[in-house]
Amino acid sequence: MKRYLLLCKITLILSAVFLSIFPVPGGVLADSAVEYQEEEMRRIRQEQAEKRLEENREKVAETFGADEKSTFTPHHLNYGAIGKDDALMQMSFKYRLGRDWNTYFAFTSLIKWDIYEDSNPYRDINFKPELFYRFTPEPEFLVSLDAGYWHESNGQDGEESRSWDQLFARVNTLFEIKNISLVWKTQLYGELNTGDFNEDIGEYLGWWDTAFCFLNILPTDRINIDLEFYIWSGDNGVPFDRGQFRTGLIFKMENAVFQPSLYIQYFNGYGEVMRDYDERSEAWRVGIAFLY
Repeated sequence: MKRYLLLCKITLILSAVFLSIFPVPGGVLADSAVEYQEEEMRRIRQEQAEKRLEENREKVAETFGADEKSTFTPHHLNYGAIGKDDALMQMSFKYRLGRDWNTYFAFTSLIKWDIYEDSNPYRDINFKPELFYRFTPEPEFLVSLDAGYWHESNGQDGEESRSWDQLFARVNTLFEIKNISLVWKTQLYGELNTGDFNEDIGEYLGWWDTAFCFLNILPTDRINIDLEFYIWSGDNGVPFDRGQFRTGLIFKMENAVFQPSLYIQYFNGYGEVMRDYDERSEAWRVGIAFLY
């Protein structure tokens, strides 16, 4: 396809040169040749755009759909990134428990690693198992609806222990704006229980969060760039005084030898890891993303 597009461009240039040397009376043939080549290039660009949209639909269906053939699939973004103070790593997957019913077990682990300290200790390790049922409504933009339960803790004992339990409802949608795909995910929480040493965690991380991800924001097949935004509300559902904000840029070269994508992340807010739920932090990090 790329070679064919280049050939069209060369043909268009050669046609213009030829017609400038040997003009056709009235310019009818020249106009027809130019219009044909321009129409052909528009057609090729449109085919490329449709191909990108279809690839985006398949990617979204794998993560947020309920295909009975997809047993083990990504859940949240899998990545590792390094900043000036530490490193952050996240691993996340989900497993379909039955072929004929859309019940899933998911697990996410987030590790904050003090790589610049002596002995390189982990600052905190968070474990988050989930159990949820996935509904697949009819509207095309509404990819799925999830309802379930999750527990999150850092596996510590004593004063460093952090944990809580939540019921949640999650809405996963996909919108296509011209040639760009927008994935919009929103979750609502209902707190069931908190640990003894983080009873006020709800004052820092509230009862809803939302995430936007723009897929393939550049009109080219050679470079894929996705742009994500994530907001978790603060106390009483207001995200401006507390809560957290995260944005990320995912950059991948098409047909590159190195398969993971380049990942750039910015974080600002409370509770990046559970141990620091009541501490505000800000960080830029760069690393690689694997699956999402």
